[in-house]
Amino acid sequence: MSGRLKALLIAEALRRHPDARALLLDDTAGARRAREARGDDEHRLLQWVAHSAAAERFGAALAAVGWWLKFTLIVLLVVVFAGGYSTAASVLTRTGTTINIVEAMVALIGVQLALLLLWLVFLAASLAGRRRGGADWLTGGVIGHALAWLGTQSARRLAQLSLQERAAQTERRLAVSALREVLFRDGLDRWVLGAITHAAWLAFALGALLYSVVSLSVAQYDFVWGTTILADDAAARLILSLGWLPDALGLPAPDRALLEATRLGGEAPGAGRMAWGQFLIVALVVYALLPRLAFGLLCLLQAWRVARRLRLDQGHALFQEALLALRQAETAPPAGPAPTIPAPARAPRRAPLGRGDYFVLVGLELDEAGHWPPRGAQWRVVDAGHVGTRAEMAAALAGLRSLSTPPRFVLAVASMARSPDRGATVRLVDIGETAGAPLLLVLAESAAAQARGIDLAQRERDWRTAAGKAGVQAVRVLDTEALAALDQSALEQALRESGVG
Repeated sequence: MSGRLKALLIAEALRRHPDARALLLDDTAGARRAREARGDDEHRLLQWVAHSAAAERFGAALAAVGWWLKFTLIVLLVVVFAGGYSTAASVLTRTGTTINIVEAMVALIGVQLALLLLWLVFLAASLAGRRRGGADWLTGGVIGHALAWLGTQSARRLAQLSLQERAAQTERRLAVSALREVLFRDGLDRWVLGAITHAAWLAFALGALLYSVVSLSVAQYDFVWGTTILADDAAARLILSLGWLPDALGLPAPDRALLEATRLGGEAPGAGRMAWGQFLIVALVVYALLPRLAFGLLCLLQAWRVARRLRLDQGHALFQEALLALRQAETAPPAGPAPTIPAPARAPRRAPLGRGDYFVLVGLELDEAGHWPPRGAQWRVVDAGHVGTRAEMAAALAGLRSLSTPPRFVLAVASMARSPDRGATVRLVDIGETAGAPLLLVLAESAAAQARGIDLAQRERDWRTAAGKAGVQAVRVLDTEALAALDQSALEQALRESGVG
């Protein structure tokens, strides 16, 4: 496994952890390596993940899962090899020292060829389905259910483990989930399952070939052929057609004279023993072993190519917040006197909900800034920080510009204890236009405003007027405790009620 692919898997496992934000964003060593790294955003994120303290634990979890998968694959190949060996033994010894060449070909080669053709049909169907945007139900079902079962078994063991063992088992379960997620990207699952399938049939062919070579070398067999419902010419043409490719390659193949001499019930059943034995071995190599080897290598090559092209999904809130932290660390506060704040020329357009699965949270001159940010129920959020100075505003806007995927919306929290002056209006305009997403304004700290003798109804009207000028799509009056009790869907619903689609 390449270092990049390992880092990608660790990143996918890490973002599923309940404490993912603390494990990644609070890791100063990883953040320093990300700031020092040269390259695009994905490379810097992967550097952060790879050099975080959690990377060693998740790497060990991936190694443990990989060991079990390799062990399972080895057991499968050994069992299938034994199956091929026993199948050849059954075919060659079923009738004593006489072998029906047609039955042997069907049992050892015909089934494999039929399943190989079936695999090619499914491959063509899955490729067509992917081009149309459909799901690859065959590979997705097999690999998906296998990995889901492995994750379920891991979860069931958690209650029986110590605290330290439970943490390790949780990381293994997350590693399985990450592996499943990555396998289903860009058709990687199709090529991985194809490689496993061809490896299994290759083991079967090797087992059958081993027994056939040993048995035909130390024992004497007579070869015959016959048919009941087919004409002799039709059966003969079928056998000769199997000999066409070996003959074209200069390998032993039967001819019509040999067929006539070894017809079941004929006078010379032992004729051409060596020719038939060599043909059986050649047919196993040409029609069973080599195709599986070739297609298996092709699947491995395709899987390697797809794995190299896999990209980290940066649209998740954790990675967007990490990128935001990188941008804010790189943004120097502006020097010089404060410029004159112009009034907004126009309100920004009403942007639809963004494509990301997260939203951006920003605070505007809150009295309780020390308690920022509020922690909501099941929020997928990127914290742009609390804005109280020009430098903090510049850092917040730089972070918003760095987001690779537009957020679903922006949640701005302002204080009812402060009046909405021109500066606040301009900040709302800049935040909305930079984010390119709907803006929901929550007015908090009503108790602090009331304690100062502020008319709450008039202050709310003033904020709503300023919000309308700034193009804010929805305004709600909520304390931070009530805000934190809302889930993300409830926040989106507030925007939908205001006409945002």
